[in-house]
Amino acid sequence: MCDYGTTLYRYEIRHVDDVPWPHGLGGGNHPELQDAMRAHLGDRWGVPATNEWAFHHDPEYRRIAQFYLAQADFTADLTTVVSQATSLAANLPLLNRVSEREEWQAGVAALCEANEIDTRWGGRDFQLVRYLREPLDFSSSNEAPFNNGRHRITWLRLRHLDCSGPSQLLVAYMLPS
Repeated sequence: MCDYGTTLYRYEIRHVDDVPWPHGLGGGNHPELQDAMRAHLGDRWGVPATNEWAFHHDPEYRRIAQFYLAQADFTADLTTVVSQATSLAANLPLLNRVSEREEWQAGVAALCEANEIDTRWGGRDFQLVRYLREPLDFSSSNEAPFNNGRHRITWLRLRHLDCSGPSQLLVAYMLPS
């Protein structure tokens, strides 16, 4: 049961085009990407609508994103991991239902056990389990929709654009409190 004040989520499978646009790229582990995007987009680099427009209409934006994100440690297996996780998540009873993160993660643990998925830290299925437990995470905020995953969604959109990535993604939508 959900307690008052608890953050609630709805885990869903969405088309890549139905996931919000990031509020800027870079920062954290990607300061060079942030510098390049700020230089390219100017003051509007952190506006989701600017990033959406640039992705669709500005080849230089896509080139910058591709160049810097290709160097990120998450990109090597991300398309495979997301495809596998999305397929597995379709079997979870909590999919498309409101739940707490802990409830979702308990369901993932049961799914992994039933499918003999290696859940050990650093095990053969570690990245798959990690994505199942904590997929792209966003909210209804218009200014900063992503809690976690703005670089991964951009990489997945680039891969979808060149037909090498999934069109359906498991996501966690944080409900407004």
